[in-house]
Amino acid sequence: MRVVKSQEFAKRASKLGLNDDALLRAVEEIENGRIDARLGKYLIKQRIARPGTGKSAGYRSVIVHVVGDRALFIHVFPKNEKANLGANELGLYRDLAKVLAESPIDQLLKANWIEITHGGYP
Repeated sequence: MRVVKSQEFAKRASKLGLNDDALLRAVEEIENGRIDARLGKYLIKQRIARPGTGKSAGYRSVIVHVVGDRALFIHVFPKNEKANLGANELGLYRDLAKVLAESPIDQLLKANWIEITHGGYP
């Protein structure tokens, strides 16, 4: 399982105080079947706890997930900023998920995606 985040995701997560350990915990939950919302064939929304609080008041992450192969973090937002993705936004993410699910990871890394390489993952 390879875990990768887009540069935009990394910048936003850093501003929100969200670290890689929290992302890896989210991936572990997903791999164990604890998925918060399936948004499409490869697209899921997973809650991530805000430091010092629970998941319900925390962050929502949009992840491209291929079981046992990859988790690609593409978007994150605080729940208090917006409750859900809009219809147009969701459609765009679904289209993107189809492409990213089949793109070679090494190609993504060359395009400046960032691999998370600890916590039992490569």
